[in-house]
Amino acid sequence: MCRFQCTTVAGDQDEFVPSESSLYPLPAAHRVVVPGNHLEIVKPTSSACFSVQVLLKQLIGDAASAGLRNAAALAIESRDFVHALRLLEDHPSELDSEGLVQLALALEGTGRQPEAMEFLEKYAGNDTDPMGVLAGRLKRR
Repeated sequence: MCRFQCTTVAGDQDEFVPSESSLYPLPAAHRVVVPGNHLEIVKPTSSACFSVQVLLKQLIGDAASAGLRNAAALAIESRDFVHALRLLEDHPSELDSEGLVQLALALEGTGRQPEAMEFLEKYAGNDTDPMGVLAGRLKRR
């Protein structure tokens, strides 16, 4: 069963949205109060703002909040292959098997199928996932 997670966030100085309407429709476990007013919550000044951190925690849960692989996986899932390439392309020797597959998918997603196959041939080694991806491409060819 897939459950929808919801958190309501209110600013401790929000003059536009009263806490009765923003917080109390949900149980206490799903309420968060952050410092600031309405505008500071909606348009935070940096990624370090607590409201941004609450949003990130809601979106990614206990997964690592940073790193090339997470950012690249999100870009690939969003079909933003160019962004995934920017993140991964300069670090092929540092990638694990999942990262190798992500980079190959990003190359393919930008129309660079021959490069994706060359990349997998060069870096797959004995890793079963990249080898399987390469085998699938060779089979379709």
